[in-house]
Amino acid sequence: MAAALQTPYVAVVGFGTSPWSCVEPKVSHGIHLTVNSLTLDLATQISEISPQRVAKAADQLLQHRG
Repeated sequence: MAAALQTPYVAVVGFGTSPWSCVEPKVSHGIHLTVNSLTLDLATQISEISPQRVAKAADQLLQHRG
């Protein structure tokens, strides 16, 4: 929704059961943090995106707007 409304956003994207699960909007006002894991445990892959990484992405968006 944020992409469609041109609202800055940070999206945390994990793997799903569909080949389309990692599709992301092609916009400049959003940051997509995707899993880049070698683990086969799907339940823990998303936890590899740290809160610090999310905060850094949010900070980048705020600086860009300022």
